[in-house]
Amino acid sequence: MLENRGNLNRIPGLLWRDGHWAPQMQITDMDALPYPDMSDYFAMLARSAPGVVPTMLMETSRGCWWGAKPHCTFCGLNGQTMTFRSKSAGRALDEIDALTRDNDCQLLSMVDNIMDMKYFRDLIPALADRTDIPSIFYETKSNLSRAQVRMLAKANIRILQPGVESLSDPVLKLMRKSTNALRNVQLLKWGREYGVSVEWNVLYHFPGECDADYDEMLKMMPLLTHLQPPSGLARKKWRAPTEEPGGVLWETGTDRRRSFGVKRHGWH
Repeated sequence: MLENRGNLNRIPGLLWRDGHWAPQMQITDMDALPYPDMSDYFAMLARSAPGVVPTMLMETSRGCWWGAKPHCTFCGLNGQTMTFRSKSAGRALDEIDALTRDNDCQLLSMVDNIMDMKYFRDLIPALADRTDIPSIFYETKSNLSRAQVRMLAKANIRILQPGVESLSDPVLKLMRKSTNALRNVQLLKWGREYGVSVEWNVLYHFPGECDADYDEMLKMMPLLTHLQPPSGLARKKWRAPTEEPGGVLWETGTDRRRSFGVKRHGWH
């Protein structure tokens, strides 16, 4: 077709050099996707950096089942492909085997926006029966139960990014996270108990928040030093002009950054 200068618009999702593209085709059957071939990468790695054990990326789902309901106010992901689709447990496990069978990696990092909760019925128990799977990273929601965190640990899913985002009930409500500070603290506690790293940040500068929300968080911090600290603070920027009852939040946000005293591997 390219040699005969055929109609490229007939190829779904194709992008070409003059800047035109065909309508995007959304994949609905995730099991029909081809298996990734990383052999070239590992061949180059062996030649250029022998002894380096990398993190490997893998995908088990696309879209966000939570965002399809009440989209988190700060999230800009999945603007056109919010519909959640996931691979079957059998396909996901086969792909894990295909990627790790001949390639050594220290961490298998799932690039999914959110874990499919049905995996607690099939994929996670199957992983728990294996001893040859590297540590796995997943993004989840923060309202996991204690039993679910225990299951993740047994399946060697040792790093989570659960979208904790804040320890303030009013701010979490502004985010539409459908959780609360106590539930977030519970998850941090269970992560510590079962040896699961819970990666989280403090997001701030939301329209409608106020200094009192962060004053309450500051009071909590000395009581939580035995739990995993946040990786950092992130000020959210908004495109549309909004009224902010909390005042000049950039200035107070800068002060909060010093007040929290967050360090990467522990409390200050």
